[in-house]
Amino acid sequence: MTFTRKLRIVFNAHLHHIKIIIMNQITFTTGPLQRLRRAFKATLTAAIMLVTFYGNAQTWGYLGAEAGISGGGASFINFAKGPTGTLYMSYYDTSVSKGSVQQYASGGWSYVGGSAGITTGTATYNSLSVDASGTIYYTNQLGWPGSGMEVRSFNGTAWSSLPSVTTAGINYQASVVSSNGILVAANGEASGTAKRYVNGAWEQLGAAGFAGGTPTYLKMVAGNNGVVYASYNNNGNVHVSKIADSATSTDAWEAVGTANVGAASSSENYNSSIAIHQNNNLYLAYVSGSAGGNKLNVKKYDGTTWTQLGTENFSTGKVQHVSIAVTASGTPYVVASNWEDADFLKNYVMAYNAGTNTWTQLGTGFISAGQATYNALATDSDGNLVLAYADNSLGKILARTYTVTDTPPATPVTGVTVTTQNNVPATITTAAGTLQLVATVAPVAASQAVTWSITTGAAFATVDANGLVTATANGTVTVRATSVADATKFGEMAITVNILPACPSLTSLYENFDTLSCCAMGVVPTCWNSLLLGGASQIISSTQPASGTSQIYQNGYGAGKISIVALPHFSNVNAGTHQFRFKAKANSGPGILEFGYITDVNDATTFVIIQTITISNSSYTSTDAERTFTVPTTVPADARLAIRNPGTTWAGMYWDDVYWEPIPVTVQIATQNNAPATITTNAGTLQLVATVTPVAEAVTWTISTGTGLATINANGLVTAIVNGTITVTATTAGGATDMFDVVITNQAVLAAAIEISTLNNVAATITTNAGTLQLVATVTPANTTDTTVTWSITAGTGLATIDANGLVTAIANGTITVTATSANGLTDTFEVVITNQTVEVTAITISTEDDVPATITTAAGTLQLIATITPSNATDTTVTWSITEGSEFATIDADGLVTAVANGTITVTATSANGVTDTFEVVINIPTTGLGDVSITMFSVYPNPTNGVLNISASQEITGYTVYCNLGQQVTAGKGSQINLQGVQNGMYLVQVTFNGGANKTVKVIKQ
Repeated sequence: MTFTRKLRIVFNAHLHHIKIIIMNQITFTTGPLQRLRRAFKATLTAAIMLVTFYGNAQTWGYLGAEAGISGGGASFINFAKGPTGTLYMSYYDTSVSKGSVQQYASGGWSYVGGSAGITTGTATYNSLSVDASGTIYYTNQLGWPGSGMEVRSFNGTAWSSLPSVTTAGINYQASVVSSNGILVAANGEASGTAKRYVNGAWEQLGAAGFAGGTPTYLKMVAGNNGVVYASYNNNGNVHVSKIADSATSTDAWEAVGTANVGAASSSENYNSSIAIHQNNNLYLAYVSGSAGGNKLNVKKYDGTTWTQLGTENFSTGKVQHVSIAVTASGTPYVVASNWEDADFLKNYVMAYNAGTNTWTQLGTGFISAGQATYNALATDSDGNLVLAYADNSLGKILARTYTVTDTPPATPVTGVTVTTQNNVPATITTAAGTLQLVATVAPVAASQAVTWSITTGAAFATVDANGLVTATANGTVTVRATSVADATKFGEMAITVNILPACPSLTSLYENFDTLSCCAMGVVPTCWNSLLLGGASQIISSTQPASGTSQIYQNGYGAGKISIVALPHFSNVNAGTHQFRFKAKANSGPGILEFGYITDVNDATTFVIIQTITISNSSYTSTDAERTFTVPTTVPADARLAIRNPGTTWAGMYWDDVYWEPIPVTVQIATQNNAPATITTNAGTLQLVATVTPVAEAVTWTISTGTGLATINANGLVTAIVNGTITVTATTAGGATDMFDVVITNQAVLAAAIEISTLNNVAATITTNAGTLQLVATVTPANTTDTTVTWSITAGTGLATIDANGLVTAIANGTITVTATSANGLTDTFEVVITNQTVEVTAITISTEDDVPATITTAAGTLQLIATITPSNATDTTVTWSITEGSEFATIDADGLVTAVANGTITVTATSANGVTDTFEVVINIPTTGLGDVSITMFSVYPNPTNGVLNISASQEITGYTVYCNLGQQVTAGKGSQINLQGVQNGMYLVQVTFNGGANKTVKVIKQ
C-alpha cells in the first residue's frame, strides 16, 4: 500500500477491524491489506470514509493441538456450548470405533468422562446438547449388531445411560434441550418421530411422521419460547418444522414459513445445517440440488418469512459438509468443503455482510491443509468462531478459531421468570436436599445473567450463585432471581421445605408393592432406589396373575441396559442372622437376575453380585418361584441389598413378596469328635455337642425318652445307668430342638431298694442273755449285679454287736438300730429290742469308808473297806473279800471289815462274782502299851496242828480270841482258853488272842 497526502490508518488488533481515514488519495498495492482491493479498486479523494471489514486481516488459529485433537479419524462432528460457555465436541471416533465427547478448557481439549469411547459399539450419527445446569446429553445411532437410538448423560462426574429413545433401526437423528430444560430427541423412525424425556422416561412429542419421509441430515435447535425446530432434506427439498415442547402425541408438527424452504439434494454429503439466534430468528444453510449446481445457499427466517441471504448458489463451485453458526449480533457464518477437482474437499468459511447482502471469505485461502470433512461451526463464549473438521492429511480432527468482532446492542430486559428444572414440584423433602431453579430473562435476546437471593425464609434454605436451593429446615422460602442487566426486573418462586424423616435402618421387611400402581418408570417404595442405565426399564407392574395386585418388573436387553432395584438399608445386613426371600418369575424366560448389594445407590458400578439367579418359571405358584439367600458377613455394613437385571436376556423379570427375615434357628446334635452314639462301659459317659445356626447359642439338654436309663448334665454329658436306648433333646431359648438317640449296653444293675427283715420273720427281739438274732437284707431288683450288703449298728452300739452276715448278738438290754447298706449306697434301718441280759462287772474299785486313811493304829482295831462295782447296774454285785498278803497281821470279814492282829502291811483283794478283782493295802501300826509284848514263854496255843480243839496257855488274863482263814475272813470268835475248830475245814488258820489291857498275839495253826 502506498499513499500520498494526508492518510491515517488505525488498526485495532483487539476489535479486529481497521479504520482508514483518507484526506486526499490512497492506492493499494501489496502487503497484508491487499485483500481490501476487492472492495476498493479506485482512487478515493476529497472525503473522509470509515470502513469496517470483519476479520479479513487475520488467519485461522488453532484451538488446541496443531497436530490434531482426536485419537484418530473421525466423522459426524457436533458442537454444543454449556451454560457457562464451555465448548463441547462429539464425534464418531474411529480410533476406538465408538462415540467420544471432548471439552475445551484451560487451553486444551480433554475427554469428558476421562477417556475416549463412551458408547458400547459403533455410534456414527450422533448429537450433543447441554442443559441450563450443565448436564451434557449425547445421543447416537446404535450400530451393528444393535439398533436404535441411545442416550447418555454426564453429570460432571460420570456418564450414565438413559433409556433408549427407540430400538428400531435408524440413521439420522438429533437432539436439543428446550428453553424449559426438556431434552428432545428426533430420528427417522416412522418417517420422523420426536420424543421428550420426562420423569425418567421417553414420551411421544407430536405426531409421528413429521418429516414425510426420511429426515436426511436431521438437525435440531431450540428457541427461547419452548419451541423446538428440526431441519432435514428429503423429496428434493430442505424443510424446517417446529413444535412446542409441551405438545401431545397427536399434535401435528408445523412447517416453518413454508413446506419447502429450498431445492436441495439428499445424497452424498450435500447436507443442510440450521442455527438459531437469541431472538428466535432461524438461519438455514444448504446445498442446492443438481439443477442449482450443488452450491451453497443460506436463508433466514424472521418469524414470518424466509429470506435469501446473498445470492442463490453463491459459492463458486460445488460444496459439501455444510455447517452454519450465528453470532450474538445476528451475523451468520457458514463453512463448506470444496467439491471440485482442484483443492478437493478443502474447506473455507464465508461471512455475511448484511449491509451489502453479500458473502465474503473469512481469512486467506482454504483453511484445511488436506481434505476436510464433517465440518462443524460454532461460536465460543466470547463470540469468536470455532471450526472443527476431520483432516485426512493428519487422520485426525483439527479445531480452529477465528476472532471476530461482534458487539450486538443490549436488549432491554422486560421480565424474569423462575421455574424449577424439568418443572419438578417446588418442594424439598430430604435433609440437606436440593432443588435446581432456572431463571429465564425475557426477551430471549436480553442478557440471561441473574443474581440469586432469598427474600423470605432464609432460616429454611440457602441458594447459590447458580440457583441451587439447599434445604436447612422445614418452612417456606421465597427465592428471587434478579436481572444483572436491570436490577428492577426480577422473578420469584416460593419453595416448600418439608423434610421427611430420614429413612431408618430396618431390621426386617416385608413388601408386596400392592400400595403402588402402574406404570411410571423407576417407581419403587419409599426408601428404595431404582437405577436405570442404557435404556433399561423398571416399573410397578399390575400384570396378572400376580402374588397380589402389583409387583416389580425389570426389563432390558443389550450391553449397558441395566436395571438395579436397591432395598432399604438393614442395620443387620452383615450380622449373619437374617435371610433374603422373594418370589420371581420370567416372561419369555429363562432369564437372569442377580442378587447382591450396592454401596452407592447413585453409582451402578458399586453393585456386587452375591448370587446369579436363573429363572425359568413363569408363575409364582411354581415350586421354584420362591428363592432364599443368605448374606455373607463380609458385606459392608453400609451396603444395601439389591436386585439387578444385567440385560443379558430378552426375558422380562417379575418379582414380588420380598422378605428380610430372621434365619430359622436350627439345632443339630452330634457326638464329640463324631464318636459312636453308644455307651458300652458301666456308668460310662458320652459327650454330645449341639450346633446352633445361624448364630451359636446355648441349649438346654434333656432326656426325652428313657429317662431312667441315663442322666445328662447341662453341658450335654450323658452318663449311663441302665442298658437301653435313650433319646436326648437339645432345646434353644427360642424353642428350636433336635433329637438324638444313644444306645447303652454293658451296664451293671444297681440296687433300687434294700429291705431288712428277720430270718423266718421271727420277732425282732433277743430275750436270752447274750442271745442272737439273724437279720436278712433283701435287695431289689432281683437281678442287681452286686448284692453285697454292709451291716452296722447305727444306734445303741454298746447294746449288741452285728457281724458281716447280719447276726445280732445281745450285750445289754435296750433297743438298737441296725442299718443295711447296698453296694451302691442304698440303706434300710431296722430296730431290735434286747431284754434279760446279764450285766457283767467290768471293774471293781476298793476304797475306805468315808475315804479315811488306810491304816489301823489300835490293837484289834478295824477299818471298813468298800468295793465299788462298775457298771453300777451290774446284775451280780456280790464281792468276796480276802487278805492275799499279810494275813498274819489282820483279818477281814465278808463285809470288808479289816481287824488288826499285829503290826504290818496287808493286801486286801475284792473279787466280783464274775472274777473281776481289785487290791488294796492297809497298814497296821499299833503303838506299844505298858504291858509289853507277850512272851512266847508266857503264851502258847496247843496242840498245833490240831484235830479240832486248841488250848490257850497264857500268864495274862485272856479276854477273847478270833480265828481267820487264810483269806483274812473271820471263821469264829469267843472267850476262854479253849478253841473248838472241829467244824472248820482243814487248813491253815490265824488265831488272834486278845489279853486284858488290849495287847494281842496272833499265831498260825494247822487244822488236820
